[in-house]
Amino acid sequence: MKILKFLSLLIFSGALFGSCSSKDKVGDEQIRIIPFPNYYQSQPGVFEMDKNTVIGVDLSDTNMVSLANYLNEKFMRTTGFGLSIKSASEGIVFTLVEENDLGEEGYRMSVTPDGTQIYANTYHGIFNGIQSFLQLLPLDSTGDIAKINCIDISDKPRFAWRGLMLDVSRHFFTKQEVKRFIDLMAEYKYRGVL
Repeated sequence: MKILKFLSLLIFSGALFGSCSSKDKVGDEQIRIIPFPNYYQSQPGVFEMDKNTVIGVDLSDTNMVSLANYLNEKFMRTTGFGLSIKSASEGIVFTLVEENDLGEEGYRMSVTPDGTQIYANTYHGIFNGIQSFLQLLPLDSTGDIAKINCIDISDKPRFAWRGLMLDVSRHFFTKQEVKRFIDLMAEYKYRGVL
């Protein structure tokens, strides 16, 4: 357990210090996305989400519905309220596109006062966009409304491989600790466990 906490702290602090070199700001704060995106541009306005906000996906696509359920679960943990999942073009919308510059894991996200659009070539790209969206949520967003600043982001992995080593031969980890380790890796867009 101590090793897992240490590794989590190491991942977070390394990514935090690596992202602190940029002077770009969103409002009065530096953008808080780990790893730092390739491109972002802050926009005027705020996107407000409440219980009536929807996650818009193609309901016939089971992978998109799974991603929407994942976002809703994480969103509910952060804010205290859930969002409905519908076939809609408003709210938080996931869209598969064909853009060569995004690659397999890249995404484009546009947050406006009217909603959020996450575009990607693959489901993995949509998942990475969801992780960035969740990192934009304020930690203290409990209540009836959650707000995030409007922003345009385009990001894809800079390296072909980003992973961590989990040494189970020297240190015993329970099944739950290994699952938590993998979840943390997914949140920070790592690609594999060695």
